[in-house]
Amino acid sequence: MTMRPILTPARIIKYTKMKLRKEITQIIRTDTKLRRKISEELDVSDSTVYGHAVRYENGTGGVKLLEYPVIKIIMEHTGKTEEEIFEEKKESA
Repeated sequence: MTMRPILTPARIIKYTKMKLRKEITQIIRTDTKLRRKISEELDVSDSTVYGHAVRYENGTGGVKLLEYPVIKIIMEHTGKTEEEIFEEKKESA
């Protein structure tokens, strides 16, 4: 079992104000090696991770992709920084 880092209140607040860029969910959907790494971390199937990416894009779920260990896997696999993975959520009127 993987040790999960404790999320600090500052990191939780940051992640609630940010969202994954569409480019990142598309990478998750198309990169089987990345999906496999994420599925092992979350202890779910590859197709479940794909479904999380689709639901996240549609705004109907997929929040498991925001867990810090998953973000860390995405950063290590893609070489992208948090700033390249996230964008600010637009405020709804």
